[in-house]
Amino acid sequence: MNAARVLFVLATAAVWVSPVVAQQKTVTVFVWPDDGVSVNQEKSPARVEATRSLRLANSGQRYRQKFTFSPPNKYVLTLENAPKSIDIGIDLADCHSLALCDLTGDQDHSLHVRLFSLQTPLAAPECFALKTQYEFLFRREQQFAPPPVAPREARGGEDRREARRKAVQHAARLKYGDGLLALPNPNRPRKTQSPATQAMLDRMERDDEDGYNELQNMLDGLFDLYGMGGFEQYVPGRWQSRYWVGGRAIAADVEILGTHGTYRTSAGLHRLENIDFLEDNEGGGYLITGNFRFKPGTPDEQTGEIRWKVDEQGFRETRSKGPDGQPSWAGTLQTGPHFPE
Repeated sequence: MNAARVLFVLATAAVWVSPVVAQQKTVTVFVWPDDGVSVNQEKSPARVEATRSLRLANSGQRYRQKFTFSPPNKYVLTLENAPKSIDIGIDLADCHSLALCDLTGDQDHSLHVRLFSLQTPLAAPECFALKTQYEFLFRREQQFAPPPVAPREARGGEDRREARRKAVQHAARLKYGDGLLALPNPNRPRKTQSPATQAMLDRMERDDEDGYNELQNMLDGLFDLYGMGGFEQYVPGRWQSRYWVGGRAIAADVEILGTHGTYRTSAGLHRLENIDFLEDNEGGGYLITGNFRFKPGTPDEQTGEIRWKVDEQGFRETRSKGPDGQPSWAGTLQTGPHFPE
């Protein structure tokens, strides 16, 4: 996996204005490095939104406002009845997310932020700085998750509070899982990380044992918080598979790189999206869920859902069967993080 994701706030200017006047928040987003990584915000603008500060959050008062995109990289929000304190979250494809916390709601703000590409190799100090960000982003998912109706009431053998926790983890993984996988991680096999990251970790293990151990513990904590066990075990991974269309079997090479992936058939390269690994409460292990997109961007594009039961040998579709009575899509694991070199 390529290394890291970060965001630094470059400058913040706050000017007090009378509360009776609508306030304006302006966020200007830059991506580092300025060259070598192509991020077209005009084509795929960031998701920038203001939410009630976590300090003020409660289940009875939800507040969320989206910014208006102004090309090429400016986001503007004009609001009148903002909470006394707000947080601003910034999410841009292929970059690390950022949360600006506890901004005064009744003041104008002009904020300039710099996002780091997921392909930018990071050093350990930058990872330590990201720990708080990832914890905050997870808490933000908790803030807007539906409250449990009966926290201690069982449903289908599972405690409702536990079900809510897993739902929050699922939502958080889909948004931030790729960023966690991109972080330099002493706990993951070196081969899953970029050459630059491997070299950084090797130097750190040799020259800074305390820092190396601290980085291990930090990543353990974040992966536990997000419930990243399935990703740790199977990503990146490649499967040799086949699926059925009518009565015809189609060979497909599947590759999962994070919350996304591809599958290649004789008809070309197709996409897998919104990939997640869910704990299988009934059979143990994991279920791979997500969407496939066949011939994306063409008139023949087709989409659908996948729900694969996965183990160390491979996967099998759980919801439908082919004409031979076997799962409609099944694959054998060819390579994964823990395969021998």
